[in-house]
Amino acid sequence: MHTLSPDRLRKSEHAINTLRKLFARFGSLTLGEYCSQQEHARQCATLAQLQGSERSLICAAFLHDIGHLQALDANIPGTGAEGHPDHDRIGAQLLRELGFSAAVYQPVAKHVEAKRYLAGAEAEYQDKLSRTSENSLNIQGGAMCAVARGEFLQSPYAREAIQLRRWDEGGKQQKLEIPGMEYWLSLCQEEL
Repeated sequence: MHTLSPDRLRKSEHAINTLRKLFARFGSLTLGEYCSQQEHARQCATLAQLQGSERSLICAAFLHDIGHLQALDANIPGTGAEGHPDHDRIGAQLLRELGFSAAVYQPVAKHVEAKRYLAGAEAEYQDKLSRTSENSLNIQGGAMCAVARGEFLQSPYAREAIQLRRWDEGGKQQKLEIPGMEYWLSLCQEEL
């Protein structure tokens, strides 16, 4: 771990403790998927790490659905059994407030748009979606048209968000052996 000033260390510890509490309180929920939110986060981060991704993108993969947990914790209206439809923005805002860089929170902010992009760009993509993801895609605006896809691709962190989205779909297996929560929280602390 790199050396931090006492103030940055306190902020870093606060950020990680905030995330730890959210996962402890709500991480066992499945929100309509095949595995818990905690398992899903760990699986996505593992997939990112296995592909040799930058630490910031691994962290983003781990934290991409933190907005669901934040919405539950804050009792944000619209939060249901499958989480919150705006969890991407809620999560990105939380991560920015906790001190994470744009390289972490921007892919999180755009991972729903990336799903919409992929649904419009790849005919077979929607066939790979879980039922919950398919339902939320409809709520989130459905597949992007060609013009919107072009605009999305030109935006910063769009390609990272697309990669994160692929891990999101792949990280929904039952009982996959992966590193525990503290390993991933430590890795995220390195990004603060």
